[in-house]
Parts: sequence; structure tokens; C-alpha cells
Amino acid sequence: MAVTADYQVQFPENDDIYSILAAEGIEFLLSHSGEVPLEYIHGKTICLFFSANWCRPCKDFTPELVKLYESLQKRGEELEIIFVSFDHDMTLFYEHFWSMPWLAVPFSLSLRNKLTDKYRVARIPSLVPLYPDEISVADDVIGLIEDYGPEAFPFTKKRKEELKAIDDSKRVGGQLEKLLTHETRSYVVSRNGSKVLVSDLVGKTIGLYFGAHWCPPFRSFTSQLIDVYNELTTSTKGSFEVILVSTDRDSREFNINMTDMPWLAIPYEDRTRQDLCRIFNIKLIPALVIIGPEEKTVCTNAREMVSLYGSRSYPFTESRIVELEACLKKEGDSFPRKVKDKKHEHELKLDMAKGYVCDFCKKQGKGADDELAAWVESVARTEWNADVFDKEMRAGKEQEGQMLKLLKIGLRCCDWDVERRMELHEAVDRIEEVDHREAGGSQESFRSSYVTASDVEMAVTADYQVQFPENDDIYSILAAEGIEFLLSHSGEVPLEYIHGKTICLFFSANWCRPCKDFTPELVKLYEILQKRGEEIEIIFVSFDHDMTLFYEHFWSMPWLAVPFSLSLRNKLTDKYRVARIPSLVPLYPGEISVADDVIGLIEDYGPEAFPFTKKRKEELKAIDESKRVGGQLEKLLTHESRSYVVSRNGSKVLVSDLVGKTIGLYFGAHWCPPFRSFTSQLIDVYNELTTSTKGSFEVILVSTDRDSREFNINMTNMPWLAIPFEDRTRQDLCRIFNIKLIPALVIIGPEEKTVCTNAREMVSLYGSRSYPFTESRIVELEACLKKEGDSFPRKVKDKKHEHELKLDMAKGYVCDFCKKQGKFWAFSCDACDYDLHPTCVEEQEASLV
Repeated sequence: MAVTADYQVQFPENDDIYSILAAEGIEFLLSHSGEVPLEYIHGKTICLFFSANWCRPCKDFTPELVKLYESLQKRGEELEIIFVSFDHDMTLFYEHFWSMPWLAVPFSLSLRNKLTDKYRVARIPSLVPLYPDEISVADDVIGLIEDYGPEAFPFTKKRKEELKAIDDSKRVGGQLEKLLTHETRSYVVSRNGSKVLVSDLVGKTIGLYFGAHWCPPFRSFTSQLIDVYNELTTSTKGSFEVILVSTDRDSREFNINMTDMPWLAIPYEDRTRQDLCRIFNIKLIPALVIIGPEEKTVCTNAREMVSLYGSRSYPFTESRIVELEACLKKEGDSFPRKVKDKKHEHELKLDMAKGYVCDFCKKQGKGADDELAAWVESVARTEWNADVFDKEMRAGKEQEGQMLKLLKIGLRCCDWDVERRMELHEAVDRIEEVDHREAGGSQESFRSSYVTASDVEMAVTADYQVQFPENDDIYSILAAEGIEFLLSHSGEVPLEYIHGKTICLFFSANWCRPCKDFTPELVKLYEILQKRGEEIEIIFVSFDHDMTLFYEHFWSMPWLAVPFSLSLRNKLTDKYRVARIPSLVPLYPGEISVADDVIGLIEDYGPEAFPFTKKRKEELKAIDESKRVGGQLEKLLTHESRSYVVSRNGSKVLVSDLVGKTIGLYFGAHWCPPFRSFTSQLIDVYNELTTSTKGSFEVILVSTDRDSREFNINMTNMPWLAIPFEDRTRQDLCRIFNIKLIPALVIIGPEEKTVCTNAREMVSLYGSRSYPFTESRIVELEACLKKEGDSFPRKVKDKKHEHELKLDMAKGYVCDFCKKQGKFWAFSCDACDYDLHPTCVEEQEASLV
């Protein structure tokens, strides 16, 4: 590549990346087309990308980085990204690198460790810019790219501050069109799909409404906001408009959302949605931000105003809040401070409450709606302290337990279902009992005391005590936290519901990409087991940071959950020794411990892994072993819904028609360079053997491609058969034969027993002579080689080489005389790396000694 030993690249002094590469003896970087000299990257903005194929966050982020890289290349930016692999082997390295359009350092654990230490890489994925004023890894370049995309370039602290300043400007008083549009979109959309120009909205009061269909508080508040919107549309003569900024998980949920809404929306596929969430620092949903007619932000918490004052909140300014509070005070001044009610024994004092239910008419008081319950549920557990409840609790040893019980009473007082809310006298009695129970009451009597009128409707009364198994720690932990119910999508479920079932705790989090990837797989397993009639119940234990994320993740699950609680999560985590998420912990004798990886068992075996016991695991391993050693071909390659394999033209071949043949199971993927190289050799061997064995040899591709497109590309070049890409048998065969590296070739003999698990090496060495790939055939071939070697002299002299050449065995070499490849026997000079074919030496008979 125009770089020779006479040419020395002059690297900048103290440029540590080059000194590290030089110390490792590395002169080139890798690209998809070959080696690239280090000089190529001079003058460019260099970023090291630390990533791994096994890391799901890395695989999720890489396509986003590819888009950014290609966008910056089109802009003419002198950016070069260099991949540093955290993978465990070359196969994973190549697979991951195949998805990247940039360069890579050669795969090396030593080099990776030096670069990791030098640039203080604490997590992956990480992107480290190598130039002055760089943003450190702690400043999270990945997060900057996720927030701003190509605009984040060149990833300097100065650029970060500029972007933050732009956000601040937009948040405080940016023009509406700058906030809501960009060069390729100047409109928002209505629920019927029509487009409304943002320029036509300038001069109106705009409500940016953030939320998602999966969120119960959002759906509840939406109903109230629709009423307010309809009122204001009439009273303001169209001077008020709402624009949905969806945080839905997919376009389907977005479309469901829009069918119920009379207002406009940012298109779902538009990045502006994420930009607005960042600009207005949206952490909890629903949220309502008001942009005034002068295009300045007048209120970032209009949700609370609407909940309290309804349409009277308009135009949502601070002066309007002052007016409303003054009106309320004036209204309060018109009432007596105290009254006596005929139906109540105590004197009643005038008080201000955001929400309540009248004990006479049973109707809600002004401002009393689902908002109060949403507020209570949004309080972070870490913020709970004695000041919130009762200062006298500070002296008590059980203050956290007392506060949790008081909060539970509060939650029951503002239940979503008004009919199920605790009566006032009930709540007062329960509050007074809290301290008494802590002082002398037993835990059992405490549990029985917290049965409300609404519990009777669920057939649970104070006279009925669920008999939990002795030493059943899950129940004692729940009881210690004051938890009597589990959560479902339809409401609360009493603990008795799960008795007699196989219980599994599912530790997971919405922010965790491996969790979000695994959850759909677990949902499928759960639904299959339910259809089979298995008595299994999964209970979700959240590792999320707040209630919004908890609800979003739980919304995707058909099972139950424990209430969101940091304290409860920590106790369950400690009890069941959960060291990572996702984790699934079965709660019954003979369970597989977390260390035994139930998640991995499910990924390997699907529903067949149930009931996740050690005994079942051993049974499945025994079945695999039986298939690996000598299972019938049809048991290996088919199942109840498929009895065939496919050819490249799509025709089906029954596996039963292949019984009695020698079968090669060929594992590999199109993205893997060694696989593509070996495939060419295997095609030659296959064609030879198809003729010489009269059709007694067949190859079946077991694809490890990433998608069906790559699989189809693979098949167009192959003369043999394949397991259908969409079939799980592919993964099963990889597991059964313990395939860790590709390409791999496993041979099943005509007696349907495995005769060779490393036939790739045999084919590479002996070609079609390897057939039928048995151990006895290897012995024969090695004997022939030895006999051939015995016919050669031990040493020769070559006219063109100064040293004596010794007879040697080599798997592969290039002859320095004819420049053609050779294998097995060679005459070599170890000092000079000089090799000759034995046939080339024979052509120089005069040189023999």
C-alpha cells in the first residue's frame, strides 16, 4: 500500500496512542478491505470506540453511531473512528466489526488493556475523542450523541456547553418554529393525518403535552385535559392549542393515543420528540409545558394547574396562579372557621385540601381527582422521611415501617377507584393503631387489622387469614414491608392468589437493554406455559429509578408485580443473592440458583426449560448429549411442525430421505471472512464427493447469520441444503454441538451417529480425501503422509539459497520457487523462512545431497 521499510511516518511527540501501538508492534489498522497504514489517520479527529459483540447496549448503540459517522462523512468532517474490541475471541470481533464502516485495531487483549487503562474506560460502549479539550469518558460522549446526534460533533466540552446554551435559549424563549420544526418538516399532524403548519400556530398559547399510552396517570389526566381543551377552544376562539409529544414505545401505541385526542402531535418518527424531552428536562409523565403567545415558556408544570383549577388556569401564567389563589382565599374567608355537623360527634375545622371525598354526598371535592393518587405514587422512596409524616417518629426504631404503613393508608384513601377508597373513620382508626401495633401488637394481628371495607368485595375479610407456608421467606418479606397485595394491569391482587403456583421472581429494569431484549422472550414462554395449563406465576421486581419507568416496563408484562419500593427490592435482592439483571429466581425446593443462570436456560431451551429445576436442567443436558453422540437424524433436524430442510431455490427435502447418507452440518454466517473463505473450499469438496459417492454425501447449512437477508445471500452461493432461517433448530444445534467458533463442520455418519466434530480441519488439510471423516480415515491419511515423507531425503541444498533445507511437516505454506501454496511436506530454512515444495526440489536434482 505504498508504505515500505524505507518510509517512516513522523508521529507527533507525546502522542500516546501511537506509542502504545508501537509498543505492541502494530504498524497497521484494519478495514474491511485490508490493512491501513497508521499515517492514514493523521490530521483527522480520532475517536476510539470501545465496544463488544456480546454487549447488547453496544449492539444497540452501534447503528446510531454508524448513522452519525456517515452523516459526518457526507458533511466532509475529518473524523475517523477506531474500534477497540472487548470481545472474547476473533469470531465475535469480526462479527461486530463487520457492522462498522470505520477502522479497528487488531484483536489483542494486551493492547485493549493498555488502551483501557490509558483512557480510563470504565464501561462499554464508550467513545473517547483523542484531541485537546476532549470530553472525558465521565462526561459521557455516548449520552451526548444520543441526545444531539451529529450536532454533538466534535464532542468537545465547548461544543457541549454551546448545545446546552441553545437548549436553554429554546426552553426560555425560543421561537415556536425553532422549537417544533426543522429543515425537512414544517408542520405538526392531526389525528386524521392532516398537516398543520407550525407558522399558523404562532401567536397562540401552546400546550406541549408529554406522555405515553402505557402510563396509567397519563391516560387518566388525558381525560381531564380533553375537557379543558374543549372548553378553552370555545372560550378563547381557537387561541389555545395542545401538541402531543409522544414518549410511546412504538408507532402502534402512538396511533392508539391519537385516536382519542382532539389536538395535534409531533410525528412519531421525528427526532424532535426526543429533543423536546431533553430541552424541557422531562423526567416524569404526564407533563404539560405552556408556550405563551409571545413564544416564551410561561409554565413548565401546567399539569398541576389543570388538575387543580381546570380551564380557569388559562393562560397558565404566574399572575394567573396568584389570581386563582386570591379567589380561593376570598372564598375561604366567606366560610366559618369551625362548624358542628349533626352526623359527627367532633367539631369540624375549615381546611384546604387538593382533593377529598365528601362523607355526606360521597362526591369529590374541588380538585379531587386521580391526580392526588398520581402525586402520591410519584413520590420517590428515597425522599420519604419523618418530616413528611410525623416528627415524633424520629425517636422510634421502626420509623420507616411506620411511614410505609401510613403511606399505604394514604394510598387506599386516594385509590383510583373512588368506590374502593377507605372511609374517613376507617383511616383515622388505622392511623391511631400504627403506633399501638408497633409497640406491642404482633405482625399477624397487624396484618389482619389492615382489612378495609373494599377488601370485603374481594372476598378477603378480617376473619379470613391466608395460611402461608412456614419459612416461606417471600411472604415474610412482603409482610415486613406492609404489603398485602400484588399488582396486575387490572388492579390489586391479594397474596392468596399465588398459592399453589410455581412462583418466579423476575428482577428487571426499563433502563436495562438486556432486560428489555429478554422480556419479550419471557412473555412468549409465560403465555405458552399458561396455555399448557402450568401453574406458574411470575412476579416482577423493579430495578427502575422511578414510578414512570416502573409502569412503562410493567406495561409490557402479562404477569404480576410487587409494588414499586427500593426497600423491598433491596431485601429481595439480598435474600435471593441477585447479582445481575435480568434474573429469574424460582421459589421452590430444588430450584436452580441465580449462579446457574435460569435466563440462559430459557434462552437455550425455551418453554422446555420449565420448571427450571436442577433435575430438569440435567434432563435437558442428557437429551442434548444423547443427540450429540448418536441421536437419530430426524430427532436432530426436525420437530412436530417441520419435517424438511430447504434448498437454495426454496424446494423442500424430507429429512427422512437423507437417512443413511453421510451428513455435514455446516455452521457459519456470511459476515464472517473465515467462513466465506472456507465455503469456497467446501464447495469444491462437496462437488467432488457428490460425484464420487453417487449422492451419499450431503451438507446442511446451520446459519448463524444476523438476519434473513444475510441468510439468503449465503444460500445463493451454496449447492447444498439448509435449516430454515426462522426455525429455532439452528440455535438448538449450536447448543447441542457446543459451537463457539465459526466456521464449524460436524459430520453425522450413515448410522446416524456423530463421527467427527472438527471436520473443518480435516477438509482444510486433506480435501475430499477426508471422506468419510472417521477416526480410522484420519489414521489412514496420516499413515500415507508418513510413507510419503519417508520417500524424501532429510536434507536438500537449493542453488538459490545459501542454507541447507530440512524436510518438515507444515499445514500450509507458499513455495518460494513456484510461488504456489503447499501443505504437509516441505523443505524449509527456519532462519530465513524459506520453503520449497518437494516437487520443486526434484526439479533441481543436481542440488540433492
